[in-house]
Amino acid sequence: MDFVLGLVYNCRIILYLKTSYLYPVLMKKIISFVLFLFVNSLFSQTTLEEFVEEGIQFHQAGEYEKSIEAYKKALEIDPNSSMVLYEMAYSYLRNNDLEKALSYADQVLEKNDENKRLAYMVKGAALDLMGKTAESNELFKQAIQELGPYYLFYYNMGFNYFKAGDYLNAETHIIQALEYNPNHPTSHYLLANIHNNKSNKIQAILAAHYFLLIEPDSDRSLIALEIIDKNTSANVTKDADDPKKISIYLSANENDPFGPAEMMMSFLEASKSVESNEGKTPQQLFTENTKSFFTILGELNTDNEGDIWWDFYIPFYYDLAKSEHIETYCKYITQVNDEEARIWLEANEAKLSSFGAWLNDS
Repeated sequence: MDFVLGLVYNCRIILYLKTSYLYPVLMKKIISFVLFLFVNSLFSQTTLEEFVEEGIQFHQAGEYEKSIEAYKKALEIDPNSSMVLYEMAYSYLRNNDLEKALSYADQVLEKNDENKRLAYMVKGAALDLMGKTAESNELFKQAIQELGPYYLFYYNMGFNYFKAGDYLNAETHIIQALEYNPNHPTSHYLLANIHNNKSNKIQAILAAHYFLLIEPDSDRSLIALEIIDKNTSANVTKDADDPKKISIYLSANENDPFGPAEMMMSFLEASKSVESNEGKTPQQLFTENTKSFFTILGELNTDNEGDIWWDFYIPFYYDLAKSEHIETYCKYITQVNDEEARIWLEANEAKLSSFGAWLNDS
């Protein structure tokens, strides 16, 4: 209103001075002033998003202090934006300023809007990093009660338990995470690490395989391949003086539902040294043994249905072993450290595409 009145007042001056020699000069100044106000108004309407985008770019580059400064400018425009408050909380978390991360996350939680789930994630992580892991887990349980099941709530609880060495609760929550998002690579990765630490060879291998199907070309992929290799060969040793002399050590636990599969896996690993396999590349042996291993698992007669191993992993791998795509699969999951696999994939785009179509239909 003041701006409008100001323009009216200026118009009266214009009418009074219209015939004066000052009129052209005053008109230029007035037009410039109006344009300044108009442009400044437009700038104010768009800079919040621009500052947020700038902050996100700094955050992604690991320059958290710069990202926080950008978000502060955005908050000057809209101090109540829960989106900006969440971004502030997240950048403070990554910058290890945990108290401020909690403060901003709480402000978002108070607003009770669409960013509440993200704020719970930041607050839970901050509490854990402050050594308040039990409080962090209680917060995630509260979040589930309030907002409903969400795979990252379960994953974060599982990760908290894993760090504490409570593998039983860690596995329980990670499996719950996978029930709500079976394509979350980090949950498969953590499940593989849980069972690798527990020396449960078959379970570690199964989870690591699925992780590699989703994420085949990262630093974590190298670790997943190491988990597979370590557990595949764990029961097999070669004589240092006579490499052809091989010993196989088997589990004495007759109640282990994976016992028969572990035994056959060990025989497959030992068979790499037999005469009929001489001249085969490591990739060829890996493909043949993976197909045999998946087939053996799928043909086991057990009454252990009702868990992720027998209802999710094994049926998928059994179908894969019976398909025409097992070679493509093995090349795909070993591409991170196998030049032969990468060259093969580049030369066989049609097979890779066909494998992708099969996955979509599975």
